[in-house]
Amino acid sequence: MQHARARRHGRRLLLWQLVVAVGLVLTLLSDTALPLAFAALSVAVASHARELGWRLSFAVVLLYGLVAQVCFAWLAPHVGGSLATDNTVAWALFGVLHALWGASRPLPQPGTRQWATLAGAVVTPLALAAYFGWTAASGESPWLGWAMAGDAANNMILNREFVEQGGLLRAQGNTAPLATVVHASWAAPSLGDATQADTVRQLVLHGGLLGLGFLMLLGVAGSLLALRHGPRHPGRRVTVGAAAGLLPWMWCVAGFALAYGYQNSPPAMLILLLGWICWVAHREHPVASVTGLVLATWASAMAWGPVVLVPALWLVAAVVAERRALRRAGWLLVVPASALVGAASYALLVTLPDLRSSGGVPGVDGGHPNFDHRWVMGTVVGLSLLVLLLHRWIRPEVRCGYWVALPAAGLAAYQLIGTRTAADLPMWGYYPIKFTWIVMSVLVLILFSELHQPFSRVTRRLWRGGGVLLALAVPFALMFQVTPPLRPVTLANAFTPVRLHDDIGYDATYDTMFDLMAEEPRTIVSLYHGPEAVALDSLMNFWLLQSGATSIADPIRFPAYTMDSTDPVAVCSAITTWGGDMRVVTRSPRLERILARTCPTAPDYDVELVTGRARS
Repeated sequence: MQHARARRHGRRLLLWQLVVAVGLVLTLLSDTALPLAFAALSVAVASHARELGWRLSFAVVLLYGLVAQVCFAWLAPHVGGSLATDNTVAWALFGVLHALWGASRPLPQPGTRQWATLAGAVVTPLALAAYFGWTAASGESPWLGWAMAGDAANNMILNREFVEQGGLLRAQGNTAPLATVVHASWAAPSLGDATQADTVRQLVLHGGLLGLGFLMLLGVAGSLLALRHGPRHPGRRVTVGAAAGLLPWMWCVAGFALAYGYQNSPPAMLILLLGWICWVAHREHPVASVTGLVLATWASAMAWGPVVLVPALWLVAAVVAERRALRRAGWLLVVPASALVGAASYALLVTLPDLRSSGGVPGVDGGHPNFDHRWVMGTVVGLSLLVLLLHRWIRPEVRCGYWVALPAAGLAAYQLIGTRTAADLPMWGYYPIKFTWIVMSVLVLILFSELHQPFSRVTRRLWRGGGVLLALAVPFALMFQVTPPLRPVTLANAFTPVRLHDDIGYDATYDTMFDLMAEEPRTIVSLYHGPEAVALDSLMNFWLLQSGATSIADPIRFPAYTMDSTDPVAVCSAITTWGGDMRVVTRSPRLERILARTCPTAPDYDVELVTGRARS
């Protein structure tokens, strides 16, 4: 028996090490950290699945991986070597250590229910990945314009700065570095000695793809949550999981995240949903639940600080509710206690000093979706009344989790509104809306997970339906009232993947812009597309100037937003701000003479006249 146990241990160890090795090889071949990170996280999830179950293991391991990635980013500049190499070694060690741990623990034997859950969780992400791949392969120009909207340029600068410095430095003063760390770490292997044009292209591409990846993970987490008490029939489980996976791709979740370039929002949504998965498991797995909530609180502070109160209060409530079980846990309490010490140390040494130096959450304005505050308040009041009226029929952990999250979200919103009123801005604006949007995006996934079962019971009695469409209709109708899609309401305006497939109008322009940047990084265009397409000149100049910025505070970023390429004074101002030693590309034979008269004292620059018609 002992020899048989040793053989099984050896086979499991070989299997997990092989998974990590395959991930390592794919990372080295593909110039991206994703395959190795995926392999290491998969081994880690499997190694804890027997004790925690696959769902809770997925949530805790993913939270742990996000926190560990940021903590490693603080150490990376002091380790030596390139960021890509250090990151690859760190993920390989992460995978090997969990392979050693998992080899001593037999895997739970999955049954039909578990296989159906897996199929339901991955069918939508796999279908969307194939759809996006077809979109990228069928275009005439590289499919990139969808990833270059909103704050994408700011994100590119922060990600490039992170890679150049080899990790996080205190001088950066980034109070919410998680998105920058993850996006830049994933792109780092593809940069190496790349030119500026290739660096910008790779950072934008990897940033967009990782944004899609986070949204897919959000869908997987939503599917796992919906199937926590889902139907027993395998086909129905797959249907419920696939439907839950569609919710993050509504116009009001993925659509806003990509249109406004909110790089940190999908990670914040994912962390909140993983925190909820940990919360609802606190009765069955008190120690793991508390550990996951500590990690969710820690990761929330790293991702986007205003949401931290929600998992923090879930953590307090879980500790209070399970205090007896935690006291009986014995030495296992070392795990959540260690996580709590780490989170507190990070807050004292990193988060609080950064907040003090930056002055806290600023009361500023920025681009944001339209959110009707009256419908937001109506939603809060309506949900609260429903939870009160249906108290007996709602699971205790769900109704308690709602009542804990409600004051946490209210307090965070109150603080964000207070910063705006202190800055003499209208109460309802950028940060309050962004916070409300993140919370409500998670809410629609939780709503679906709780509604599909009772709706299925009702529809089976009335017309033998499955109830899934009805459960999908409720969050759709709710968000339609709070923040409606663009009119007319077409499939492209309501379902983000279709919009991304159709969003190719600027791909040729961006491809030309990258060609110009590859020839000479310090380039601007003026009268390049002709007077009838000045907007395309502005689009190219925005990215040309942003790509030339050395930091987020570089003065050259300001003309990127305001420069009129048909105005010689504005062009001269941009030349002076950039410091000369650059070129202006045009199709106007008169531009060189006009600039010579307008800015005779401008630093050295060349005017390059091109002929033919610009691609657009």
